[in-house]
Amino acid sequence: MTEAIVLVQHLTESMISAISAFNEGHARWRLIAFSDNTVGTKSIPLKHAQGVIACTRKQPTCDILNKSGVPWINIRYPQPGIPSVYCDRQAIGRVAAQHFYDLGFREIKFAGPEDPGVLKGIRSITGQKRIERGPHMGQARLSKKWLKSLTKPAAVLCHSDGHAVELIHHAQESGLRVPDDVAICGINNNLFQVLCAAVPLSSVDPNIPEMASTAARALYNFLEKGKKIPQRMVTAPLGMIARRSTDTFAALDPDVALALKIIKDGLSEGIQLEEVLAQTGLSRSTLERRFQQEMHTSPGAYIQEQRLLLAAKLLIENDWNCGQVAVHCGFNTASYFSRAFQRRFKETPQNWRQKHLE
Repeated sequence: MTEAIVLVQHLTESMISAISAFNEGHARWRLIAFSDNTVGTKSIPLKHAQGVIACTRKQPTCDILNKSGVPWINIRYPQPGIPSVYCDRQAIGRVAAQHFYDLGFREIKFAGPEDPGVLKGIRSITGQKRIERGPHMGQARLSKKWLKSLTKPAAVLCHSDGHAVELIHHAQESGLRVPDDVAICGINNNLFQVLCAAVPLSSVDPNIPEMASTAARALYNFLEKGKKIPQRMVTAPLGMIARRSTDTFAALDPDVALALKIIKDGLSEGIQLEEVLAQTGLSRSTLERRFQQEMHTSPGAYIQEQRLLLAAKLLIENDWNCGQVAVHCGFNTASYFSRAFQRRFKETPQNWRQKHLE
């Protein structure tokens, strides 16, 4: 295999790590990092490169790479006429909407510029005909006025983590509590932003490592196998990373809200429906009727769904075997857990883990 020089834009550690891991296992390229500021300089051997994996929104960088004649792929930001890898925006909207929906919210607001894919994803979960739109980033006065006008409790999905962090600040300056009055969620799971927010920010993780690996694989197939690079490569988000900014329940029925909190707090200890009934003091028929009215599902089905979502998260974040995950999530046997998981996610726990850790 001939050694090839591949330039990689150094944007995030996870992106570089994913490309490096693919290179180590498949390509054996000579990787050289660059940035928007160095791409056109003598320190970057662009004319000697066989390929470029970029992650840029800046037109000067795009112009330099286009003029070079070197095949390149852009990650996250689709560019006209340039092969691009980006996360499915509808799926991002669905993930955020499902998170809010599971917390009892039936209407979700969206703050930021027009994003048809995300809005369509939200509608697919909530059925909203009209999604109220909030001001763009940087509009402090309008944002505070808008936040105060919302019917409380409210759920707001922001176009980016930076916007969400700003909105949390505006909410607090307006005397609003996050998440009790306004639950706020971002997109991108940028750790520098979500963990430094005044209230740790929940965010949809677009799975940058998966995008980077997809780009590396497409470039490898082009350089080594002569396969044409697709113009559009769409990947799925990793999922919702829930933090304190959405740690609330919007159920109007206080007993249902209490039940939701009991389930959430006891999920990792294998909470059973009988324990929820005991702690709420409600009969099974009463809780099921009121739960159905608020959440449009039964308490048992809700607990099962939350167990499976927790299991899916643990399979990625831990090296536990299926038996350990099953016990932690309250399943009686590993075999029952595997069957339930496969019904819900259409693949085995092992395949799920492998797919999301590649």
